[in-house]
Amino acid sequence: MLHFLLIDDNAERRTRLSNLLRKEGAVVSEAETVAQGIEFSRRTGIDAFLIDTCAAEIDGRRALDLVRREGIEAPVVLLADRWDERLYAQLEAKGGQLLKKTAQPKLLVDACCGAMAV
Repeated sequence: MLHFLLIDDNAERRTRLSNLLRKEGAVVSEAETVAQGIEFSRRTGIDAFLIDTCAAEIDGRRALDLVRREGIEAPVVLLADRWDERLYAQLEAKGGQLLKKTAQPKLLVDACCGAMAV
């Protein structure tokens, strides 16, 4: 069973998305900030990160950079309010993925599985 870490500073959205992912069979842990997420992943290990691109603390590009600087190789999928081709290209070059927050939970699970297979 896949273990995702969902990082989003909006508690309501975090809970809603976590519940949807659990219905798809995923194990989901939650963090409010990227720093909390990195610390959690060090302690427990996770299969993939799902990170809000518009967190108050840090933007998605910097979040991906921080995760990679810590030596964490787990797939990172950033969740955006709207599609941004430039951001998509930047993330892809760094080994990240971009999906809209409105994506179906199965698509999120599949994106993480696909990234882990690479």
